[in-house]
Amino acid sequence: MSQKQKNTDYLDDLFDKHFNDKDFMNTNLADFGQMVRDTINEEARKQGYDTMSDLISGEIQEGLSGNSRTRKRPVAAAVHRRHGSYRTRYEYVREMLENVVYPPRQRGYYRDGHQDAIQRYLRRMAINQNDMMMYEKIVDEEIRKYYQQNNRQRGNKYDEGYYDGLKLVARALKESRDLMMEEIGDRLAAALKVY
Repeated sequence: MSQKQKNTDYLDDLFDKHFNDKDFMNTNLADFGQMVRDTINEEARKQGYDTMSDLISGEIQEGLSGNSRTRKRPVAAAVHRRHGSYRTRYEYVREMLENVVYPPRQRGYYRDGHQDAIQRYLRRMAINQNDMMMYEKIVDEEIRKYYQQNNRQRGNKYDEGYYDGLKLVARALKESRDLMMEEIGDRLAAALKVY
């Protein structure tokens, strides 16, 4: 079966389902068109895009840039380490997790799962901003359990996004610890130079 045939199976299923349905015969053209659009957009979301037009645009961009469909472009946390301007680890983690940029292929259900993981931990951390070590342990444990339960099934974009969101939360927590350790080291070095 060619790739084109695989990519249109969802349309074949839609038509088979509805042509065998007696109520479908009473469907007007506008309702049928909306049904087709909804089905196509749902398939795009399953593939990681918001809509079919995003999917087409993304495929064209990948084709023009020579990127392989199998190569995964990472979600980027758009935060610059402004050394010395974070008072707490929580501030760094919050800024990193609130400024996530999604490439076109990692939207749709992937982004929904990714954002659910991030928002879940941002809400939790907002309650107790002073114990990031506790959250490091909690996130690591959830990553381990989530990986074992779902084994990163490739077909489910939501689960893939959620898992990657957990990994980003873990990375933000680790970077915040490293940043604070650097700042403490700089302060100690500065204090020792005075004496």
